[in-house]
Amino acid sequence: FSVFVAVQSDSVVAILGGEEYKDAALALMIMALYPVHQTFGRFNGSYFLATNQTRLFGKIGVSFILLGLPISYLVIAPQEAFGFDLGSLGLAVKLVLVQLVGVNVEIWFISRKLQFSFFFLLMKQVIILGFLAIIGYTVHWAVGMLSLSLVPAFIVNGALYSLLVVVVIYIFPQLVSSSRRELRNQLNRLLKRDTNNLKKE
Repeated sequence: FSVFVAVQSDSVVAILGGEEYKDAALALMIMALYPVHQTFGRFNGSYFLATNQTRLFGKIGVSFILLGLPISYLVIAPQEAFGFDLGSLGLAVKLVLVQLVGVNVEIWFISRKLQFSFFFLLMKQVIILGFLAIIGYTVHWAVGMLSLSLVPAFIVNGALYSLLVVVVIYIFPQLVSSSRRELRNQLNRLLKRDTNNLKKE
């Protein structure tokens, strides 16, 4: 969903804010990726708390908060004050990059403790986001050929993107650390639960 919003940032801004906010599309594109590593960070936090490594977790967190302060100044401050004067775009880049690096530092510490390949998980992040971006831009290009108006085009984009993501995950379940059998079992449990809820109603 984050990648979809990033790809469709122009449409999202136009639908929610109107044409006068079109300059915010690039900042939205970058900020849309923020939840990706925020989710990783939640998992990492659960690990550190469960293994009583709160001191290490706190040190990593504080380090990147302190690192973020001068970066925030550099990207927001005007050029006459030795900054880049990037405004909301600079702040978006700073938030996403600092979180991305910080979360991967946490993963590196966890990988050393649990003895799994940090590089493998890092490459997996790149591959999954790359796959989703390719799907998103391919769908965006294809739907653009239909010359639909803004809202219908956005809805069609969302439907096709979701369908293709499901197909890709089913074909390559290892992308989500699963197997086709596990995916089918989860789907069956979900359908069974929904059926039971309907019966209760």
